[in-house]
Amino acid sequence: MNPLTTLALLFVATVTLLVIFSGTPFTMQETCVYPVAVHGEIARSGDAFGGYASSASIAGQIRAAEESSEAGAILLDVDSPGGSPVASKEIYDAVANASKPVVAYFGESAASGGYYAAAPSTTSSRTRTP
Repeated sequence: MNPLTTLALLFVATVTLLVIFSGTPFTMQETCVYPVAVHGEIARSGDAFGGYASSASIAGQIRAAEESSEAGAILLDVDSPGGSPVASKEIYDAVANASKPVVAYFGESAASGGYYAAAPSTTSSRTRTP
């Protein structure tokens, strides 16, 4: 084993034992990623079971993630062929106004309004193609 690795392990073990036996609680702030799905055709109002992504619902979910103290980031899961330009702009505005990092993940389809809605995200990724 590398001497530097051994030293690092000893340091971690020492700190762990000190925390356990010191009687002082050790707290770590935990945050999570808040997923928001944009699946189906984007419309101003719609039924998720009908294959529509409601811009009002999606923007509301983004605002809820903003208000959540547990959410450290927002994952925008986009699998949409697009849809209404007005509805896509509503999602775009919610993403653009988010103070937390927004990561857009593009699934099988991310065209037109789906791509536009995610454009102001902090970073983006797509599915891996063979």
